[in-house]
Amino acid sequence: MLEFCQHQSSDIKELISHLRGHIESGLKVDCPFENCKIQFGNKKSFSSHLSRHHRNYKVGDVASRYVVTVSQGPTDVVGEAIFPIGLHNEDNSDRNELDEQDSVETEQEQDLKSRTSTSSSHEGDTVVCGENPSENVKEFTQSVALFLLKLQSKYLIPNSTIQVIVEQMCFLNQLGNENTKKCIVTQLQTAGIGLGLADERCNELAQDIMTDVSELGCSLAPASDSQHFQSPECGKLRSGYMRKKYWKENFKYVSPESIYLGEPNGGKKEYCHYVPILETLKLMYEDKSVQNHIIPVDKERSGYSDIQDGKVFRQNTFYQRNPDALQVMLFQDGFEVVNPLGSSRNKHKMLGVYCTLASPGLPPCLGHDLFEGVVDYDMALFIQYFVAKEWFSYEELNRRLQLFPFKGRDSADMLTSAVKPQGERIGGQAVQNWYFLRFFPLVVYGLVRNIKDPVWQLLLQLKEIVEIIVSPTLQSSQVAFLKVLVEEYLEGRADLFPERKLRPKHHFLLHYYYLIFMFGPLIKVWTLRFESKHSFFKRCARYCQNFVNITSTLAERHQLLQAYSFHGRLFADDVKVAKGIPFHPELYAENIQKAVLDFELPTQQRLVSDEVSVFCTIYKKDLFVIIKEDEDWTFACIMLILVVREKVVFIVQKYQTTHVHEYGLYQVKNRAADSNPVSCVAYSDLLDYCPLSAYKVDGQYMLSLKNKPTNM
Repeated sequence: MLEFCQHQSSDIKELISHLRGHIESGLKVDCPFENCKIQFGNKKSFSSHLSRHHRNYKVGDVASRYVVTVSQGPTDVVGEAIFPIGLHNEDNSDRNELDEQDSVETEQEQDLKSRTSTSSSHEGDTVVCGENPSENVKEFTQSVALFLLKLQSKYLIPNSTIQVIVEQMCFLNQLGNENTKKCIVTQLQTAGIGLGLADERCNELAQDIMTDVSELGCSLAPASDSQHFQSPECGKLRSGYMRKKYWKENFKYVSPESIYLGEPNGGKKEYCHYVPILETLKLMYEDKSVQNHIIPVDKERSGYSDIQDGKVFRQNTFYQRNPDALQVMLFQDGFEVVNPLGSSRNKHKMLGVYCTLASPGLPPCLGHDLFEGVVDYDMALFIQYFVAKEWFSYEELNRRLQLFPFKGRDSADMLTSAVKPQGERIGGQAVQNWYFLRFFPLVVYGLVRNIKDPVWQLLLQLKEIVEIIVSPTLQSSQVAFLKVLVEEYLEGRADLFPERKLRPKHHFLLHYYYLIFMFGPLIKVWTLRFESKHSFFKRCARYCQNFVNITSTLAERHQLLQAYSFHGRLFADDVKVAKGIPFHPELYAENIQKAVLDFELPTQQRLVSDEVSVFCTIYKKDLFVIIKEDEDWTFACIMLILVVREKVVFIVQKYQTTHVHEYGLYQVKNRAADSNPVSCVAYSDLLDYCPLSAYKVDGQYMLSLKNKPTNM
């Protein structure tokens, strides 16, 4: 047994099943049979290899390194236990040809394989692919159907184009089978097996060998070729009608219901289409990844970290009597499926009603009120003031924006268009306006001529307001401080720019402290995630170019997409390791060894990496995190990331920082003065889960907060 695993298997089937589990977790495994040293990082490749080369296995065929002798209690009966060893990470340099093929697969192909392997292999299943030819054909058909469903539902490829793809796939499959058959005949004759046989008999022998292989592609065959195949899967994907029928019968498809609304427009019948919520929720709860994300109500929790902490939920009599009941949030919004500026404006205006699991009730969206309202208008106003004061010009500001070295997600979310001179608004989208405000002090660093200027101080005040509002966790004291801060900001905004009246969205800002008390952190209930759903329906309408009963078309297309999503996992793995390797502390510096030793990490199943994704947030080497430091807090730079049995631990270097009040930033100084500035911090102990990039401006490294940590 090696360091990676201590699992004991009672037989070969259990061993193979356990090895599959390691492959699913991102590790590579050796073939468990003697004299076979191939490594596998793909579950399907592993199963296929076992089927081809080790179908009739015996206990004696298992490699000796997998078998140890154990004593079974006081009777001293000696038996054999099987342990999986030889696990390898994705960055192992000892690759073979098969692994090289796996490594060059596209992201889409890997996604498809992960979904198909999930569907075809249940947990604990020990049936190896290839043992039953009819099951092979069925699984192959399902994989092809999933690929075609992905093209139509996710990438919105027209059905006519998919039909061309199907016909070409069928032709290429037939061509490949014919060439394979010829190769088999040649190999039989070369080996002397076919000598003395007539060419016709040799071809028949090759055809017998190819029978099972030829059946694999039968689902694509047209009706005219059905007599050539025996499988019941024949022709199931040959046409748009047959494909849609297969998808609805074999995948988790919830059929939309048509609801007659009457004839309000001169006898024209009107309909809406409704997707049954209960059936959808049942499918969601069948997904283990969804079950793992259900958070029970914590009545003892202080502060505000979820909508369950708001008064609306806490004082709801139904949830008081039924604390485990589902919390379903509804959202409705109108959208256009054609060009809203053209002649068809309002002709095909839709109303979408979406739902998700959450608390009942919905406060105003900070995306609209704050980022596309207050920030959008006030930042444009502030910039006009600074330009008039000759701090900088619009050309200089736009040049700095274009050349600033934004990193990672910061660059993806930053404003891409130039700030227009004398523009009433910045003009960016909600997140872009948010990030523009967040990084504005960095972009204009060194250009501010008077740090005590009241308008500059007003901008910093708005930045601090945003940092509090977008925080995922808040204490009551922070919410109370937000109330005071907003009142001061609006008073200053009205005094400094009396000619520019406050807008209704400024007034909405006054109620944000109350809304947090009622609903919890507003970043948890903003509606932008719902509105992104509009884009799918707009693309569907644009690609299908058919507006006859458009609600039926859109509802069906959406449910096909849901069927595709339900086939795999709705939620990604909580922890994903990028290019992890086994952690050997003796290879690292003494301060790292001491930090790991003091943290008392388990010695088995330890991987080290420079990049890890935790709940879809990416942590990388050289990013900064905020950690607790006695009764205070400090910034720490990530040096290495350890993953120990799916638990993430950061090896960090502590840094001294100074709050630069004049710019609303934090300056990173020299290493912390204590004797051992390197330490280990568990992911769960982070003060804030948002990693930060340090930017060098005027020779100094600066950090700009995305949101206020809880106890700051």
